[in-house]
Amino acid sequence: MKNIIGVLAGLVLLLGHVLPARSAMYDMVTVKLQEGCTLDQLSKIVDDVAAYAKDNGGGTYELLAPLHSSQQGVFIVLERFPNATAFGTWTDHFGGQPDDSVAGKIRTRAYECVTIVNHTSALSVQ
Repeated sequence: MKNIIGVLAGLVLLLGHVLPARSAMYDMVTVKLQEGCTLDQLSKIVDDVAAYAKDNGGGTYELLAPLHSSQQGVFIVLERFPNATAFGTWTDHFGGQPDDSVAGKIRTRAYECVTIVNHTSALSVQ
């Protein structure tokens, strides 16, 4: 266990020296509509997450329709944050809200509408 913690701590220190402190954070969630869910419904969910995020310290959200992809019929929810810390703080906040809260109800609608196909996070390198 000590070795794992040491390795993780070393990776964090290495990334802190390699990546610029001002690196923006991007989170890309590739989703596929579940049967009965429409693109209009998904668009409304993304708009609701964006509005909630704006009022609660989250990032910005955008729904993308790929022109070409190795996967057919997918959409990408693109989230932008000023840095990795902001992303982590937001993720903890949004995911930690009770199911009967505004955030919880948005999450429930999202899980009923889409299946996550892929999830990628990235830092910009400037």
